[in-house]
Amino acid sequence: MNSKIVYTDGIEIFTQSFGERSNPPVILIMGATAQGIMWQDSFCEALANLGLFIIRYDHRDTGKSSRIDYFAKPYYLSDLANDALAILDSYCLESAHFIGASMGGQIAQNIAINHPGRVMSLTCIMSTPNHLVFVDGFEGKDTSHHELPSSNQQILKYYQSILGIKASSSEEAHAMYEQALKKIMLMPEHLIETRIFEGRILKRLKSLTHVHNHSIAMASSKDLHNDLHKIKAKTLVIHGKDDFILPVEHGRKLAQLIAGAKFIEYENMGHSFNKLVFHRLLEDLKLFIFR
Repeated sequence: MNSKIVYTDGIEIFTQSFGERSNPPVILIMGATAQGIMWQDSFCEALANLGLFIIRYDHRDTGKSSRIDYFAKPYYLSDLANDALAILDSYCLESAHFIGASMGGQIAQNIAINHPGRVMSLTCIMSTPNHLVFVDGFEGKDTSHHELPSSNQQILKYYQSILGIKASSSEEAHAMYEQALKKIMLMPEHLIETRIFEGRILKRLKSLTHVHNHSIAMASSKDLHNDLHKIKAKTLVIHGKDDFILPVEHGRKLAQLIAGAKFIEYENMGHSFNKLVFHRLLEDLKLFIFR
């Protein structure tokens, strides 16, 4: 594994690569607030062993990448897409296979729509054609006018409690996150989403507040629903049947809107990854990318 800082638009994007640079490249894009290491080392290494060159990275406002004063320099999903393209340029890559999870799937969709020549294939995991359903639900707005279902109310309350944390020190913030974790653990197992509490995640956080800029960026960005027909890249859509943040209907609809897209539903998968999911995902990606 090698690390590299990519400089773009006055900010630093922390990247890590696996495998031989001469192999077909893959860009792994995580979701909102999530650091690149959520693509586990073992998964990245396994992909590299298939004969691929893997790049994962920390979004701006996460991990070891730059923090942004959002109100002084607002950004949108299209800007996060440009960050991924800047990574391609920095690694001297003309194109790549893009694999995006949740918000990362929307970023990948944005690239496939607006920069088709740079996309060798597109894989969207637990993603959506309309993130505004989640945004409206989170903000307590009526979601009945949306075609797709909104998030589980318990999950929304959890995210609201996390975003509401205000602390005077990192120690106090960590303690408050731990209290939030105890509350979330009382919820049914299939609703639990604990990625931000993993030790490696907390240790790499430069800020416990800037990660929430992604929520603002999503709320300020239009959905891609009406542009998805423009995607010409070979596409795979994967969604978990137990996803209570973006219910499985989101994945089904996304696949319907992209011509020729292949759709796979995973049993016992919510809005997060585990070892069993990564094992199956590895097999499905192998068949998809190399077919």
